[in-house]
Amino acid sequence: MLQETTIEADKESGQFQIDKAIVESDENKQTVIVKGISEPAPIGSAAKTGLIGDILKEIDGKTEASAESLIGTLVAGLGNCIGRGPHSYAGGPRHGVNEFIALIGPSSRGAKGQAQAQEDYLMGGTVDDEDRPQSDVFWEGIDRKAWSSIVKRQLGSGQGLISVVRDTVDEEGVPTATGKNALFVEEEWSGIFQSMNMSGSTMSQTLRMAWEGRNLEQTVKGEPLKATNPHVSMAAHITTLEFADMMRRHSISIANGLLNRYVFF
Repeated sequence: MLQETTIEADKESGQFQIDKAIVESDENKQTVIVKGISEPAPIGSAAKTGLIGDILKEIDGKTEASAESLIGTLVAGLGNCIGRGPHSYAGGPRHGVNEFIALIGPSSRGAKGQAQAQEDYLMGGTVDDEDRPQSDVFWEGIDRKAWSSIVKRQLGSGQGLISVVRDTVDEEGVPTATGKNALFVEEEWSGIFQSMNMSGSTMSQTLRMAWEGRNLEQTVKGEPLKATNPHVSMAAHITTLEFADMMRRHSISIANGLLNRYVFF
């Protein structure tokens, strides 16, 4: 059985585009064949200004990661470090700087993992590394020691997300405001969507609410989980073939608006 699926995207947006995917399936196996991958135009100079532009200049020629993957990764990481303060309102909902970004491309191109490794290297560790860029632009206002506590991996459930940014109290029972920042780095983005298929999963709803910066709460056995004023970001990686298959299998995620929360690179 052959099923033709068309996935449309804005040709002028610079976002990765899959023109057509052919899905061949039978009772025992399923194969996705992608035909016609449209290469986006190189990202414009307007995206290479300010702090991110300075970082790109410093590491130019020192990594195989594409400019697009580096920019996307830095947008998510720096936005999470900045915190909940800066925000705007558009049509009612609050829009913060906690971005959800998705890097899409073949495993051999774009160096998605290298982009994340480069950010970890720049944001974490110490300034004393001999081959680390020494420009003050990287360090002003950034708590490098906190980077490892902000970055999380392998998100497994909506409850798990709330647990990471849950409300806590100090030894005297006073609520604390620490631990509200979380950058989920999902190098196997398809795993997020697989968990959504589990019975009773709240992953999709929790992600949508987290992107909006809304208070999160879930009733579980014992004490209920609650997270007020969370600041959650995500940097997701996926190959082109997996993305085409995911769009066919999880069309509900398009309908409920989850993918509208992501910026695609």
